[in-house]
This record gives sequence, C-alpha cells and structure tokens, in this order.
Amino acid sequence: MEASERLAPRFGSCWIGSRRSGGKTWPLAADLASKRPAAACLVLTPISRRPLPLTLALGLGILPVLGAIGLAAGTAADPGAAARASTTANATVTPATPANNPAAPPAWLKRPGANFWDSRPWVYGWYRVHPEVWSWWGPSASRWGLTSLAPAATITALVQAALASGSTVIGVPGGGERLDLASLQPIRPMGVRFQYAAAGQPFSGGRADCQAGLLADQPPVTPVEAQRLNAVCQVTYGNP
Repeated sequence: MEASERLAPRFGSCWIGSRRSGGKTWPLAADLASKRPAAACLVLTPISRRPLPLTLALGLGILPVLGAIGLAAGTAADPGAAARASTTANATVTPATPANNPAAPPAWLKRPGANFWDSRPWVYGWYRVHPEVWSWWGPSASRWGLTSLAPAATITALVQAALASGSTVIGVPGGGERLDLASLQPIRPMGVRFQYAAAGQPFSGGRADCQAGLLADQPPVTPVEAQRLNAVCQVTYGNP
C-alpha cells in the first residue's frame, strides 16, 4: 500500500482524505490554479490494487451515501416534510355530495315586512291549478287514482307558515318532498328553475315548464312528481 493511501482514512473500500505527490500534499477539492483534479477517493481493485477512475468509484457506492446525506439534511431543514408526504400518499378522495341546506334568501325575499306573493320581481298571476289542460293529465290521473292536485289555498297556507317561522322551505303536499322558495329562478316566459329535496335526500336542482306541464321537458311519471310540478308553478306564477 502506498504512503498516500495509509495517510487517508478508509471509508468502505475508499480512502478519503489527501494524497501526496512529489513531496506535496494536495487537498481532494479541485485546485483550479494548479489544474489538479477534484478526486473524491481512491478505490483499489482486488487484482491490480490500482486506483479506479473517479466515475467508477462514484458508481460503486459514493452516490448512495451522498444521497442519504442530502435526504437527512432536507428532513432536518423541514421536519414536517416526511409527515406531509405520508399524509399525501395515504389520502383518500371523498366524493362531493349535494348540499343539504336550502339556498340563501334573495334580496327581494329578505326585505323587512315583504310579502312573498307581492314581492316576486317577475310577471306572475297567470297560473291556475287546472291540471286538465296538460295533455298527460287524463291518462296519468286515472292510473294514479287522482282527481286533482293541491289547490292554491293549501300551498298559500304552507308558504305563509314557513315564512312566519323564518324558513323559506315548504313541504310539497302529497309526497313528502320539500321545496325551497329562495331558489326560484324564472325562465321566460313560463318556466322556472328550483331546488327541492325528496324525503330523506339532500336538495337538488329541478326545472319546470308550467305552461306545458313538464319537468325537465318530460311529463311527470308519478303522483309525487305531479304534485311537485303544481307546487313550484303555483309559488312561481300563481296568486294566493
């Protein structure tokens, strides 16, 4: 073993430190003025006992060591990095669900002393509870055993009771559904968008054509849907 190798501390199969040449000691960092190479260590092979090139030495184990040192330094600089990485890796995505709360009351419905029926800022008063004008009513009503839908007086009473209690949600007669008065958005000339909730379900959006008697462009297929259509059309375009 050469004298230069004995002077350098051994690290695995590398001797790391300084090396002697011509009676001088050169540091391992590059000496740019003298054009000396910046060698990291000397690696001896079992056969030749001669130093291998620096690139091969790095490939035999120095890079993993340096990587571990860098990782430890990064963790020390940011102690929460590992915890955040673990949390991100194990995070689960929760599907979004419809809101279970009614819409915020619009300005016209929040005015002190405002009367719901007179405060609606659109043209109203033309709707009447006459489901027989809808082409689907006769066959469907016969099949369902219905003779009519909830009258205007019944719906008016539900509206007045809800507003008196500070709520904008009414129950839809004959179906257990809820209708949010604050969600009404007329679609000219005779349509409306609204929010309703089936029994035990969150609020969801609906659309009605009050002249043609349609929900989302289709005739109601159950008595509950027919009552929903009538209630939303009455509160949007009817009179108390």
